[in-house]
Amino acid sequence: MNEFWDELDRGRPVPQAQTERRRRIGAATALAALAFVGIGLSSALFTDTQTLGANDMTTGTVRLGTTPGTAAISAGNMAPGDNDYGNVRVENTGSLRLRYAMSASADDPDGKALATQLTLRAYSGVTPANCAAGDVSAGTLEGGPVNLGTPTSVFGDNTQGSQGGDRELSATSTENLCMRVSLPLATGNAFQNATTSITLTFDAEQTANNP
Repeated sequence: MNEFWDELDRGRPVPQAQTERRRRIGAATALAALAFVGIGLSSALFTDTQTLGANDMTTGTVRLGTTPGTAAISAGNMAPGDNDYGNVRVENTGSLRLRYAMSASADDPDGKALATQLTLRAYSGVTPANCAAGDVSAGTLEGGPVNLGTPTSVFGDNTQGSQGGDRELSATSTENLCMRVSLPLATGNAFQNATTSITLTFDAEQTANNP
């Protein structure tokens, strides 16, 4: 570039090659300027944004309750051949439909193993009043008789998924189960003045997406 202006200052003709080079440089500069203007203009567009909020998600609950919470079956002074009855109200206090199973175990604090003599049955469809009176004729036998000498399933299965004998309850619904504990007539003298404590366990799970 300086050579070009030096030639002009001396009054000499500028070579054609230098003139052509200057023309190309000027054209490139003009194109660069136009490109810069084009970039600036391309960002000047009408735009808009919409936000959709409050997409709240909540989970349901699986909650199983029993009434009474303890000592549904309590018997004293049992003799061989006796039966004792106790009502348990099973409650779905959650928001999801559930299925449940029941198992039983017993503890013999005196070591006399009375549990090995006792049998347990569970009936549905019996009113609390009829259960207290020992009338299960209108009910349905759901499980038993099972021997309480070892932990055992009374009805259903606590394995995940639908199993034979599982019972279902809709959300906020309840049902009554009548428990019958029997001491066989053949129970011998070794079990006089013996004590056992029975534990009933209810395992529940959701039915939705859980075939």
